Amino acid sequence: MSENTFEYLIRQKNSGRLIKKKLLFVLGYFALALLIYSLIFAYCPTIVLIPFLLLGTAVMGGVVFFTWKFTVVEFEYIIVSDHITFTVIYGKILRKRALDLEIKAFSEIGYYDPVSAERLENVIVNRDFLFISSTSASDICYALFDRGNEKCILYFEAPDKALELIKKYNPSAFRAATLETRKYLNIKKGTPDK
Repeated sequence: MSENTFEYLIRQKNSGRLIKKKLLFVLGYFALALLIYSLIFAYCPTIVLIPFLLLGTAVMGGVVFFTWKFTVVEFEYIIVSDHITFTVIYGKILRKRALDLEIKAFSEIGYYDPVSAERLENVIVNRDFLFISSTSASDICYALFDRGNEKCILYFEAPDKALELIKKYNPSAFRAATLETRKYLNIKKGTPDK
């Protein structure tokens, strides 16, 4: 990879919405199995009960196999020249491009800390894009941008190299305190700068 290209992949952790999603999937599987097996027991003659039970089990296995991948979510973003592209990956197989922007479209970019969180509460946004592993991740950044008539906010995890590359392409929108805050937090935690 060249110095003007950056690729980053994170896996969404089992917390919050993902746990609710997995629970809904399990409840859906249970409800579908209950429906299939009740129909089999209600309408199948006894002589063909075993083959229909096997068929019902195969159908349930197929449903689980083809849908459970939607509960294993990864986010990937790639910075190439002055573009940033976010992709959502389900089950390490199915890829969906979620967002593609020019970095210069960002009106503000910064490190998401308690000070910026308080300030962003007063900003009215129409849509938010969330590409983070969890809300407790240590390197969450935000970016404000306009998309058509909508004011949008993007949350993503960014190591220092990604922030430096973003700053290179859009220095006017970059909040000056971002890298200094990251360096301060790294020193405070005892971790070296990356």
